[in-house]
Amino acid sequence: MLRSLLHLLLPSQEPWRSLTREGLFLIVATAVIIAIESAYKRDLGRYRSRGFVNDLAYSFFYQGGIYTLFIYVPVFSALQKQLSMFDLHVLTNLPATWAFLVFWLTTDFLGYWLHRMQHTVPFFWAFHSIHHAPARITFATSSRNHPLDQFMANAILFIPILILGAPKTVWVPMLLVHAALEMLQHTAVPWKFGPLYRVVVSPIFHNLHHSSDPTEYNGNYAKILSIWDFVFGTAVVRDELPARFGIDGMEIPETVSGQLLTPFYTLAGRRASPPAVEEPA
Repeated sequence: MLRSLLHLLLPSQEPWRSLTREGLFLIVATAVIIAIESAYKRDLGRYRSRGFVNDLAYSFFYQGGIYTLFIYVPVFSALQKQLSMFDLHVLTNLPATWAFLVFWLTTDFLGYWLHRMQHTVPFFWAFHSIHHAPARITFATSSRNHPLDQFMANAILFIPILILGAPKTVWVPMLLVHAALEMLQHTAVPWKFGPLYRVVVSPIFHNLHHSSDPTEYNGNYAKILSIWDFVFGTAVVRDELPARFGIDGMEIPETVSGQLLTPFYTLAGRRASPPAVEEPA
């Protein structure tokens, strides 16, 4: 099973062919997610909103290869050469399945703490708040990330990933599966995953993180494994999707240009500061 997945997802020597494979995988994932939402008849009017159009623009920027080819690959390839001494090749000699699991657990654990920092450190929150601005979220909201927010997250995770020495056979399929799961998490599908709510991030679990209610959005930072929130005391447990989404008290325009500039206005004090993020008891 894993070999078949790797064969489908692994990049070839040609970057554009690699992006085509990744794009096809995400298109199929998108079609499946829309079909699931349609079956539940969940507020499909969201897909006719200005916010959805903006989210698609972000999706094209990140998933269409622009960010990967012109920012991520040039910058981090250069850094990898400069910091090659830190590559301990921890995962190089492990079987593909074990290397995949170790890499996934490690990066998901680090992703939890990074996400928590994006909410509790004002500088990072100024950029991350763009992701929480929509009053109606869709699967494409998973891509609504300010480029500096995305770049800082990649930079912070770069050294740990470099130390692991994860080969492409490990991190490429993980990133694509991760992207598909994040799209599902941003839908209005009322799935809680039953007893697995405490293990895997479900749509209800992550929707609560986008709630406008402080008792709900100050938690559920986990990316894929919700267990981190339960271990570190930031889990929010509810049976229903939140009543409202967005950020009360912080105006973020529903235009891509406005969203790109707002964090700088916030840091310069030209806009109201976001509401204080308090850790749940």
